[in-house]
Amino acid sequence: LAGARRGEGKQTMTTFGFEPAEVFDGVDPALADRFAPEVDNSVEVHDPAALPMPHLILQFNINHISRGIRYLKTYYDCECKCIVRRVREFGICFAYLPGDPSLDAAIDLLSRLQDDPRAFGAISNFYVVQHKSDSLDAVREHSYKDMVLRVRPYPRKMLQLFCDSMPESVNLSPTNATHLLSVLNLGKMVLWGLLDAKFVRDGDIQERSRRTDATSRAFYKVNEGLVRFGVNLTGNERVLDVGAAPGGWTQLMAERTAHVVAVDPGAMDDAVLALPNVTHVRKLVEECGTELQELGPFDVLVCDMNIHPIVTTKCILAALPHVRPGGHLIITIKFVMTGKRFRYFSMAKVAQMLHDEVEGIEGAWLMANSFYEATMYARKRSDS
Repeated sequence: LAGARRGEGKQTMTTFGFEPAEVFDGVDPALADRFAPEVDNSVEVHDPAALPMPHLILQFNINHISRGIRYLKTYYDCECKCIVRRVREFGICFAYLPGDPSLDAAIDLLSRLQDDPRAFGAISNFYVVQHKSDSLDAVREHSYKDMVLRVRPYPRKMLQLFCDSMPESVNLSPTNATHLLSVLNLGKMVLWGLLDAKFVRDGDIQERSRRTDATSRAFYKVNEGLVRFGVNLTGNERVLDVGAAPGGWTQLMAERTAHVVAVDPGAMDDAVLALPNVTHVRKLVEECGTELQELGPFDVLVCDMNIHPIVTTKCILAALPHVRPGGHLIITIKFVMTGKRFRYFSMAKVAQMLHDEVEGIEGAWLMANSFYEATMYARKRSDS
């Protein structure tokens, strides 16, 4: 949706003759309400002074706050409370571990998160704290004997001023530190603490979470989707990738399954085409029935096309006859108009159009999804 105008309720594109607002036509509001919580970006902001002392604080991109809170609850049984939310900036969340408020537990959680590309791809920074004070004076007056400090402040703009105000006896270095000093100035209170540098991974958080050989960002969406929807691949599956170019989803599925048929009239990445278990059918999906009949049937159908959700669904319906009963579907739905209501009605429209052919349909706003898309899952009906 590059170049599209943003703003609540504004139309951003018309695709293949379908107006964006057509996703509302004939949709059961009760069905739409079922998907609403998945794409809700609202979050309650708490007063940090009224909360227990945290040890781990995470900083999310503004569009990942609600998703990050849900993700940590689902996969880590971790409670998060948002304490700062600023439009076009970042959200600061306390991370709590139920039943174990210790610093060691917070450091263990941090270690696990740093090994989780789905989580750390959305975390812009982290802070480990042990102290609460009324001002920055307590931080400056603390003893840092035999330490070399790397300062991580919030807000970031206070970095230079804070470092200049530290006593000359304190050794500061952004590259050769023995300890990370986290300092969060929240106005009425200051949270701060020290963390041994051995617990901090080297390199940029988001760069470290990315695979250097991934063909596109789409790679991470299907990877997370398989986990989120509980799709356990055996390695023997045949996969149909509709709208495959340049090949991000094809690449990952080729690594984990027996064969992938990539359908797209556009060009595929050369590295993906070179994979021995990838076949590229360079046609529109509705034009390649003969080829799919010969190459199928398929156990998994995936689709990540940047087009109107009605068009995406029509492409899925054209491909479904070549999928085995009980086969998995993982689909990206693009939100071609802004506004929360449009997002969940788009998902409901897709669910309604696929209803007669699939079962168990559900949706999720994955950590790897952009703000303008969501991922849906279903299985082909066993009686179809």
